[in-house]
Amino acid sequence: MTSHLRKGALAAIDPRTGAELMTWAFQYNPETLIRQILPIRPGGEKEQKPGASRPGDPPCEEVYLGFELDAADDLERGKPGAAGLGLLPVLSALELLVDRAPGGWERTAGGEQDGVGTPLLLFAWGEHRRAPVRIAACTITEEAFDADLVPIRARIELALQVLTYGDSPASHPGRRLFREYLQARDRLATLYRPPSGAITQRP
Repeated sequence: MTSHLRKGALAAIDPRTGAELMTWAFQYNPETLIRQILPIRPGGEKEQKPGASRPGDPPCEEVYLGFELDAADDLERGKPGAAGLGLLPVLSALELLVDRAPGGWERTAGGEQDGVGTPLLLFAWGEHRRAPVRIAACTITEEAFDADLVPIRARIELALQVLTYGDSPASHPGRRLFREYLQARDRLATLYRPPSGAITQRP
């Protein structure tokens, strides 16, 4: 029996209703995921994160991942639009997530997004890790094109910053999602047992 492969994904959520506005699933899961956890310095300062912080705040966590996109599978299956558009739809959807304004999202009269209503971005990596994030950087390397210069193969590099309590208003669901993310980590930590023979204290 072949087990079902769970795919990582990014999802844009309406913070006012909880409705899922867009889900962007990885075509192929990255083989490597780098997580950088930056503790608070003495005095309340964090490495590489601007803005005020207080002692006791959670560390700043950043996630780096790279993956491939390839239109070959869709072309072989005859998926509608694949022959003429290649990767353009999936790349455009990713760019909307970087902008954090999926199609039709309301903006103020001055063209600015409402801070409370701005879509919340959720990074889902398996059953045990779901964190609110923002895309700090996105690099798209288009590696192959069809005869009309439509990209059919690309490499994506993403840098994600996990949003903590200080990144959202008090009533924002991002706070709840971050709390649940920490609680899941804490539960997993209780399952750890040191290997037998480990030295835990001096004789």
